[in-house]
Amino acid sequence: NAYFGWVNERGGVNGRRLKLVAYDNRTDFTQDATNARRLYEQDGVIGMAATLPDALADYVTRNEIPTMVLGLSAPAFSSEFPTVYPILQSNVSATYAFTWGLKEAGIVKPGMRVGMTYDTELIDIGPYISYAKEAWEIVGAKVVTADPFNFSEGDCTPMVNKMRSLDVDWWDFEGLSWVLCVSAAQRLGYQPNIGWGNWPTNIGALAREAGPRVDGVWFMAPADEPSGYPREKSQAHIDYVEQLRHYAPRLTDPIHLNSVVTQTFWMVGRLWEAALREAGDVVTKRELNTYFQSLKDFDMGIAPPLESWDPKCKAGVNTVWTGQWKWESGNPIRVGRTPYLGNPVAAERYGKCFVTTLADKVVRGE
Repeated sequence: NAYFGWVNERGGVNGRRLKLVAYDNRTDFTQDATNARRLYEQDGVIGMAATLPDALADYVTRNEIPTMVLGLSAPAFSSEFPTVYPILQSNVSATYAFTWGLKEAGIVKPGMRVGMTYDTELIDIGPYISYAKEAWEIVGAKVVTADPFNFSEGDCTPMVNKMRSLDVDWWDFEGLSWVLCVSAAQRLGYQPNIGWGNWPTNIGALAREAGPRVDGVWFMAPADEPSGYPREKSQAHIDYVEQLRHYAPRLTDPIHLNSVVTQTFWMVGRLWEAALREAGDVVTKRELNTYFQSLKDFDMGIAPPLESWDPKCKAGVNTVWTGQWKWESGNPIRVGRTPYLGNPVAAERYGKCFVTTLADKVVRGE
């Protein structure tokens, strides 16, 4: 909404103002299907944006509605849903990149024992677990256990006891319920031998909820800090901060400013502006889909380039940097440890378009 307000302040796109219509799914992603029908059939939108595509992918594909999503789950990257466009990584490509980042930072030790907990409710990681294990094996670690654990279970004490009994060196969090586990670990006086973390730990609001126990937890980040780190500060970073300060001042709290969700939806605005300017006076869904599917290395401003939205090779922004949380003066602070990295071994093993290849296997149940 901030991005659209900024565009409208500058005269809109080709003389037209942009309007955002939003409905809350209340973190019930099945509600997205109902919201999508309402947006298209009642409000007459030209395109959509959502967090996850799982519940609405069939509908938007059938109606050829261009729909941008955060990424993460298999339907976002599958060629079965050519009008769904992921901004960031899939959860498996994020783990490939995260483990490679740990290797480059000198954290991974040969034979390191890894315990993994993963989500099966908010974001179902289950279909990707074999690939997540492989991501660790590629860098020389060994996954000794992989267990589902969800927010709905409430108490992570049994998982803490299991990780302790297995003497794991690293606890790999593949779900947002990690915050329950670090809290339980604190109560029980436990911490893995070397470290813990992965892509779900990058959400600052959860890091703040974890409190001092978040200190030292590793995360990965797919977009820049407002300072430009780990790249150089540019006008795009200045615009991002200034326009949020103007249109959504509560989001300038560093927790929100650095949030992967805030950054992603800012990039959604950037992509919609570019597509609509390219479309000219007459805008059609077909024209928009053709534009999006032809994108290669699109400049995202506050993140590395979006690599591809070719339906057979969806990649989004496919590199990440890694760092650790530091608890300072009652707040979690992000400290970077690596530059942007991908995982060259995964690309060599599965090909340039491996993210879509793996997503298709999951979606088709292969």
